[in-house]
Amino acid sequence: MQEYVIEFPGTGAEADAHARDLAGWLDDSGELRGASRVRMVPARPGEQGGAADAVMVLAAATPLYVPFFNWLVERRKAGRVTVRVVRPDGTEQEIEAGDADDAARLLGEVRRALDVTGDE
Repeated sequence: MQEYVIEFPGTGAEADAHARDLAGWLDDSGELRGASRVRMVPARPGEQGGAADAVMVLAAATPLYVPFFNWLVERRKAGRVTVRVVRPDGTEQEIEAGDADDAARLLGEVRRALDVTGDE
């Protein structure tokens, strides 16, 4: 198992909401129960408490890519979401998902971001 980091650029409240939602989604996916946690950042001046800006997932890429893809498909229905995936080797890939996106293209981007090859 390796650790993947899925970051959420954007406003603090938006990133926090997406990070907590994805962590819950992955925890509910069964196979990844207990494998994810949110990464907290300190509060900015004038704010109370910290916020989540990323989800850290300890998993193999193959079990992660299907629930992560499904989460992106659901989120894009509500509007555009941008994530940055940091693989265990430190390479990064940004993925943007919007309501008009082609699901096949999005699945390909998720597979490349997680470095998943072949048919599962």
